[in-house]
Amino acid sequence: MGKASRRRREARRNPANQNIARASQQERYVMLAQSLPGPGQPLSVAQALVVGSALVAANTRAAQDTPRWFRDGWDVLDLLAAGMAGGHVQAREEQFTAMRDAWLEQIRTEEFWTAVTDMLDLLLRISHDLREPADDPSVLTALIADLVDVPSCMQPIPARLRPDAARNQPGPGKDGIGTAVLREALALRPGTRVLTSDGEAISLDPDAVGTMREMADGRAQMLGRPLRPDEPIVGEDELEGIEAWIQSLMEQFQISPAIRHAAKVTGFMPPGRSGLPNQHHQDEWEQTVEDYLRNHPADATDFDPEEEADKIASLHLLVSIQHAADSTRARAAALARLREEPDGDLALIVIRMMPAALQDIGRMALLDIVEPYVRGVDGAPSMAQIGKALVWLEKQLKAGSGSYAGREAEQAASMAAEFYCVLAALQTPHG
Repeated sequence: MGKASRRRREARRNPANQNIARASQQERYVMLAQSLPGPGQPLSVAQALVVGSALVAANTRAAQDTPRWFRDGWDVLDLLAAGMAGGHVQAREEQFTAMRDAWLEQIRTEEFWTAVTDMLDLLLRISHDLREPADDPSVLTALIADLVDVPSCMQPIPARLRPDAARNQPGPGKDGIGTAVLREALALRPGTRVLTSDGEAISLDPDAVGTMREMADGRAQMLGRPLRPDEPIVGEDELEGIEAWIQSLMEQFQISPAIRHAAKVTGFMPPGRSGLPNQHHQDEWEQTVEDYLRNHPADATDFDPEEEADKIASLHLLVSIQHAADSTRARAAALARLREEPDGDLALIVIRMMPAALQDIGRMALLDIVEPYVRGVDGAPSMAQIGKALVWLEKQLKAGSGSYAGREAEQAASMAAEFYCVLAALQTPHG
């Protein structure tokens, strides 16, 4: 909110932008069009989008035999490139996309690239707010009108960075029209979902990709054959069991009936504080919880969002640890994260879960369980280190310390990786 307001103030200090900033959406679009410089003069991102959309619209209307690729699927980066290099608009699709991608590759290492990423950020926000695909004309109109609030997008693009001045001659284009925004938006925000006219697209982070590959390999082993390209990783016969398992976990962590209801209705695992990666799904989740609480006043009285967030965080940790019990890669990634962020959220959750494990099983039993686990993980602590950490924690429990403060918190955080090994070992089946 503060950052957006600051950007608006900076943009509107420019006298040339002040009249546009006060205008309505349609008036802004017209005024931007009227502000275009003469032929060959530098254009801003906002101006280039106006030119590109006008060129594409004019060429589509002018020619009855216009090829289908030209009539359909133009996204914002296509229009930006078209506005910057109007002479390429009537090229073949492969020639146009080659020009576009060569230009994007050239400016990626330049300071001007900020204008492109700022534009993409705004595009995704408008698409979500309007609940319209990122390539819908209404989103484009709103985007062009709102770019006046983004200083980088109102600055002229240097002539040396125009597509016609690209350092390399473009080769055959690999992607088609309408793919550039999707590719760049997913690179800008890994894990985000982009709504397009063809449906939502999602990008997975490297850890998630690794997990999906392991799940696919496991299912292929179970079936005794490779998975087909269109075959789901989780079979229909397993979904019911997974849903029942998630519900039992939520009961185990005494998660609110409102959260359990939302998980059952939406099919989503309860999200942590960062929310679901898809904002549409996050909105659906929040609305389902709100509806339940409104219809169940007794449950609403006991509902504490912060307390529920802590329970959900512990549940997520348990699920990840259970996965790590069968995955050396996942265990190593968790240990690396704990060592890089000893005071991070994961470390705090690990520390909170340890007292229950110690009280239920005892120190010596935990040491017996953890030994084979430690031998199987590169970079895991020694048994002596884990034993020392457990003795320290045991003393804290006997002293009645239910929480950590000051020096104790620092000491506990430094041992989070060792405690994680203990918790992970508990999830490994033993005879």
